[in-house]
Amino acid sequence: MDSFGDACVPVAQCGCSYGGHYYRKRETFYPQGLKQCTCGKNGAVSCQKAKCGAGEACKVVNGVLGCHPIGQATCLASGDLHYMSFGRRFDFQGTCVYTLAKVCEDDKGRLTGFTVTQGNEKYGNGKVAVNMIAVSVTAMPSALCRG
Repeated sequence: MDSFGDACVPVAQCGCSYGGHYYRKRETFYPQGLKQCTCGKNGAVSCQKAKCGAGEACKVVNGVLGCHPIGQATCLASGDLHYMSFGRRFDFQGTCVYTLAKVCEDDKGRLTGFTVTQGNEKYGNGKVAVNMIAVSVTAMPSALCRG
């Protein structure tokens, strides 16, 4: 069967059947709470005790049981170059590009990678103002620019 279980393909490309459900090759699933299983080569399923990371809990979110973040945080950029990001205050008054938020390098790929940056520029009167906000999500950059 193919990755959706409805067409014939070589065995090496097949997914796995486990507990009456079909899983795609390399798909990770949680059939019994704290048990984490992965669909491997030739339809083999390997399971181990699930260990959620710091700040995560094993729970159902949008119909998917797995390790999901506990709570949320907000990055707010407003006012005259003074910011609150995840509960801390920052002052960005130079003409640089600053990182407002990003996924930590030690995340081990659990979250979709993203970065939010802000650029400042100096005007003729000597004052500095925001001229650009850029959002990059998993190598799909977009920017909001003045003008």
